[in-house]
Amino acid sequence: MRTVCALHEQVLGDARLRFVPDAAVAEDLVRSGQAPAAFFLPPTRVDRIRAVIERGERLPQKSTYFWPKPRTGMVFRPLR
Repeated sequence: MRTVCALHEQVLGDARLRFVPDAAVAEDLVRSGQAPAAFFLPPTRVDRIRAVIERGERLPQKSTYFWPKPRTGMVFRPLR
């Protein structure tokens, strides 16, 4: 989580982001000039996500990636 926060605060600011789950595709986009840069970050651990949520904070844009995606209209219930 710290890596994502540092990237947003020190490099990206309010830049528009696009997420590509495949590193080879991200590299091809940069090499072809379709993207100015690609950032490869370590995965965010579930305990860190939970800690941010419990503090009432928001996660940075594109800081998590889940697959399969929940279906529209899916109901989430508290874990407690």
